[in-house]
Amino acid sequence: MNQIQILDKDFEVLGVLEKITVADSFVMPQNKVGGGNGEAKLYVGQVGDKLKDFFGERGFECRCFLLKEDLIQYLNEIRREHIAPTQEYREKNRFEQLWEEKHKKVEGLNNVIDFKIQDQNSLQGPRVYVNSNSSGYKIIREIALPVISHLEITKVKNNDSEEIQFYFYLYSDYVDDIIEEEDTTVDDSEFEPFNPELISIDTKKITMDTLLRRLKQGTINLNPDFQRNYVWTPEKKCQLIESLMLKIPLPMFYVSADDKGNYTVVDGLQRLSTIRDYIIENKFKLQKLEFWGEQFNDFAFENLPTYIENRILETEFTFTVINTGTPEVVKRNIFKRVNRGGAPLTDQEIRHALYSGKSTELLKELASNQDFLKVTDSSIKANRMLDREFILRLLSFIIRDYSEYPKSGNIDEFLSDTLKIINSMPDINSKEVKKISDNIFEVVQITDLNILKNKFILAMKRSSDIFGEHAFRKSYYGRRKTPINKSLFEVWGVLFSQISDEEFKQLKRNKSEFLNDYKSNYLKDSKFDEIISRNALKYNSVIERYVKMSDLLNNYTK
Repeated sequence: MNQIQILDKDFEVLGVLEKITVADSFVMPQNKVGGGNGEAKLYVGQVGDKLKDFFGERGFECRCFLLKEDLIQYLNEIRREHIAPTQEYREKNRFEQLWEEKHKKVEGLNNVIDFKIQDQNSLQGPRVYVNSNSSGYKIIREIALPVISHLEITKVKNNDSEEIQFYFYLYSDYVDDIIEEEDTTVDDSEFEPFNPELISIDTKKITMDTLLRRLKQGTINLNPDFQRNYVWTPEKKCQLIESLMLKIPLPMFYVSADDKGNYTVVDGLQRLSTIRDYIIENKFKLQKLEFWGEQFNDFAFENLPTYIENRILETEFTFTVINTGTPEVVKRNIFKRVNRGGAPLTDQEIRHALYSGKSTELLKELASNQDFLKVTDSSIKANRMLDREFILRLLSFIIRDYSEYPKSGNIDEFLSDTLKIINSMPDINSKEVKKISDNIFEVVQITDLNILKNKFILAMKRSSDIFGEHAFRKSYYGRRKTPINKSLFEVWGVLFSQISDEEFKQLKRNKSEFLNDYKSNYLKDSKFDEIISRNALKYNSVIERYVKMSDLLNNYTK
């Protein structure tokens, strides 16, 4: 028997209709993309035994309800869509104001919103529609956005009264697995002054001979984890080689040099990989050439005639080299501006390129840790290094106290500094680390990689023990599982890594009371939602969430 808890009452689940589409024809005019005035009827499925078992015989009438907290959660999820619409809504020009109006209206509703629906069995055909004149039903049409929204209807029986009702849950596909925070940081350059004379950027002409020598030496890194998913098609690779054969100049390459003269590729990885694969490693033959297909299709480099080989080998390239000593903020900005391959690099991919070493190896290891994958249900995507960014953010607050978070709210700076600290462990006396803080020995709380790793794993195990499948989510036991929240992952990971074994045992003894307090006084609180979602990256929000969650934890661990 499946049970669900709604507002502290227990219900038996009798059935569920999942992912009912909120069509453009259903919503109110202000939310619409297309024409028409919007129809109140809602399509719930096809005539058949499934709907008959769920609603009853045709002509059914059902008692239903919505929860105010669900509607607020839905509005928070779609706020970004109101700020930066992805569809051509009729009232797109006032969409942000429209969100404020919706939010204000929902805030004034009762905690439980009752309504009735009736079968529209007068409509001919196999499609089943429901309708209602109730204000509770109307609120769905007033706040829901089409296409990106769905309804889940759960048939429940009250365990006390045995009354059967239908619980309507409105949710959005706008967020996938992760709830993102609003970006509240300011561009690095706006608040982090640097001496322009320290910027060292050179433009060099590099011959093909020099390039091939460096590629063979491995002093140009062509194997960065962050770009492993972006591989050119064979046709595109052959087009590049044909450009060399035709002596068509290639766009400029951008690289960042370390103190040993090794290059990390900022822009041009696929072009360099193609040159290596064709000339050095003989990995492919030419095909589908546009100009010289009849002559050179199916040719490997070694089979090309001498005059074509010479055309290729006499190529010169233009490289922009970002030298050591250039301020980190400048390097990060250059990465963001010039990388144009496939998809722009994420901030974490850029950090990975700039600060590779012990830190990036640790993140890679922890991202495949089974305790991490279990507690997150493998829902944090790895293909753009989002999983490693989550882990890095947690480690950052384990290594340094939350009070060390930049008052500017610059999370990129904070995470980048953490990578530099980890790279220097166990010796944090390096010149690079000392630049972070004058009192770095007081700021850094952990200098041992194994201790750091074990704390992370302990945090994952404890989070799973306490929160189960709802770990790091705004949802709780008996409710539909919501996406993972970055701030909850960070704050609970840190706090669970810090408390003693005895304190954790005490928390487990008080688990029911703790979860009820957390659910009732925090997860349902719109002000708390602000500091873990919309304003999560602001300094005051970071401080407030650690203070609040620490106080909550202390109440059940002492």
